[in-house]
Amino acid sequence: MGSLVPEEVKTSNTKGKKQWLQEQVTKVVDTLFCPYSAPKDAKIYLWRSGHLYCVTVPSKDVGKTIDLIINGEAVRIRVPEDCKTDEAEDGVFSYSLGIVRVAMDFIMFNDAIKSGDIDMITILMKRFIPLFIGLSSYKSKYAIECVNFLTKTECLLLDFESARVKLGLLVNRKGRPGKNKPADMEQENNIRLVKHVIRGLRAGKSDKAMLRISKAAPVISAMVNGLEGSKTHKDRHSRKSISEDISRLGDAIRKIRPFNYQKGRQMNPFKKISSNVIGAVNKDKLKDFIIRHSSRAVNKLAFDDNED
Repeated sequence: MGSLVPEEVKTSNTKGKKQWLQEQVTKVVDTLFCPYSAPKDAKIYLWRSGHLYCVTVPSKDVGKTIDLIINGEAVRIRVPEDCKTDEAEDGVFSYSLGIVRVAMDFIMFNDAIKSGDIDMITILMKRFIPLFIGLSSYKSKYAIECVNFLTKTECLLLDFESARVKLGLLVNRKGRPGKNKPADMEQENNIRLVKHVIRGLRAGKSDKAMLRISKAAPVISAMVNGLEGSKTHKDRHSRKSISEDISRLGDAIRKIRPFNYQKGRQMNPFKKISSNVIGAVNKDKLKDFIIRHSSRAVNKLAFDDNED
């Protein structure tokens, strides 16, 4: 991997290094932070003298009374504002919609990992920064990890190096399409397996015995899993069917109607909960969060690179 800090920056004075750092952080903020979008113009349909007219009204006139000229005739109208549902008045609706939105994000993330779609992973990592902050706080370590990862892969590394880092997050043990999994999860599973077999040695925990059984553990585990997964002939099912649980859950959902807005319903444990976790995050604080942690990431990379 090439040097992240140019040679002219390494040999420059403190002012030059700070200017380079500011340029890198600005690049990160522009990549990760999506500012407010400009309000859109409104389209109004008017029925006048037997004809239907479509008029575009500037966004600055929304909610105001204005005069329109139609066929040389002045028509005074009030431009209506967008009608929005006050979701805070229905806690059940807000809570249910919020769960579905968060679940959809993680379902898409799971599919992107399995298929190895590194571009979609990058898009979702950007979305996860305000999501983790909204679900936890501005001290969320997962949001910080997302900023660090995107700072490296999207703003500092070359395209080839960035692709290698992203693909290095995934592993496919069986080589089949759509069967990727996170590399760190695979490593955690291997460590858990090795700890389990070492625990089985009991009093015979010598260095040589632990080394030998650690090497054999993955192979033995595959054989045992294959044996335990083989079908056996039984007259009865070993597990209880979930059809009854699904039926009861469906009846409860039909009774509650969580996705139908009904003013006045409240959930005491989740008072005034937002149905959009990401939308509820303060944009100014989010920008400060990205600037602060991307600056630390760039500083750390530059410091490590200088040491090398």
